[in-house]
Amino acid sequence: MKPNWMVLVLVAAALGAAAGFFAGRSTRPLSASPEGGDATIGRAPERALGGRGDGKGSEGTAHSGGKVQVQPPGAEAVSSAREALKIPGLLARTRALLNLVNVLDEEGLRRAIDELRSSGHESELYILASALAERDPEAAMEYLKRLPARDENFARGYVMRAWAAKDPEAAAAQLAQMADGEGTLMREHSAVYGIATEWARTDPKAALQWALGLDSGSRRRALPPLLEHWAGLNPREAAAHVQEVVSGEGRVQALDTVAKQWAKSDPRAALVWAHSLPPGERSERVGEAIKSWALTAPLEAAEYVSGLKSMKDRNEAVLGLVTSWKNSAPREAAEWLVAQEASGGRDLAASSLMRTWGGRDAEAASGWLAAQAPGPVTDHAIAGFTGQLLRKEPESAFVWAAAITDEALRQDQMRKVAKEWLRWRPEEATQWLRTSELPGDMKEELLSR
Repeated sequence: MKPNWMVLVLVAAALGAAAGFFAGRSTRPLSASPEGGDATIGRAPERALGGRGDGKGSEGTAHSGGKVQVQPPGAEAVSSAREALKIPGLLARTRALLNLVNVLDEEGLRRAIDELRSSGHESELYILASALAERDPEAAMEYLKRLPARDENFARGYVMRAWAAKDPEAAAAQLAQMADGEGTLMREHSAVYGIATEWARTDPKAALQWALGLDSGSRRRALPPLLEHWAGLNPREAAAHVQEVVSGEGRVQALDTVAKQWAKSDPRAALVWAHSLPPGERSERVGEAIKSWALTAPLEAAEYVSGLKSMKDRNEAVLGLVTSWKNSAPREAAEWLVAQEASGGRDLAASSLMRTWGGRDAEAASGWLAAQAPGPVTDHAIAGFTGQLLRKEPESAFVWAAAITDEALRQDQMRKVAKEWLRWRPEEATQWLRTSELPGDMKEELLSR
């Protein structure tokens, strides 16, 4: 069974917060009880979990100048790991394990990793694997080969990230030297993402050059975390460098990432930049910036979109706006949308909005839709709504599809509903179609399949 990804996200957050801790910047016990006090792990909380916090330590755990002297490996490492795993609450266990890794030597870390693996605590395994990599990444990679494939595949991503924090070029070289099968497996997990994330913090230009030399799949994984970090700190520099050095397949993704990230902090500045791009690249970046802006300020973004003069820019902006707005306030987004002038972007957005709204609250969506006047935007909204209904309530989807006023769109939607119904419930669909009032040629076409 693979680890729960929500658990992994929480553990990753804890690891990020503890970057300084691994370097020995804190000797205060971090383990906590469910009530928030210091946890007592077995009979040796000071020895195994970071000392008393008064700078004096205890037998086997000496503190000097803010640094912790590691204890020799042995049964105590395993015992302490077992006791840490008994603490209720993910964050409390994580704090206890962070204390533990700061007082274990490499052999003790290996013993503790074996204990976590054998007890089924996969998510916490990555804390110890990262700590091992902080000290000797090559040794950590070699050790992880002893683990079962499932544990090794996930843990190596964390090891590579810790390695990249220490020496990104060496981590990248290690990834490149792996055998094809092993390298592909790593790229499917978090190694490329981890290297890109850490390298961007120290030298984003070098990290970008590395990412652009990867195969297409790895490049798609590397560019977002790299450019999100860079554009979050210095969007103008990131944008200028991307425009200068990125070409080919990766350029679209790189420009999109910069536009979205920049718009999170300064949407109007991001849009000024987007509008300065060449015509073939401008409109899509405008849409991406609007999409990001609408996540936090949809009404402001909508006002901006309403003032756009270029129809191409407007189409992309409408799609971007509704893509974000439909998740937080679908009714408000729908009301704004039907008031806009006719355009291809408006109709596509209407279909997308109703598909999402219908999936979350079909009753509210159908009530709003039934009150709309016939016309192109309503037709496309109905098409999106039927797309959501066709597997759950195919007969209702047929009724809605029949209400579309545009003949070509109506026929297309009715065929889609019938084909899907016949695929999932052939007997029920066949019986309904035989007695339906569909046009004879359409009925014959569908039943002959």
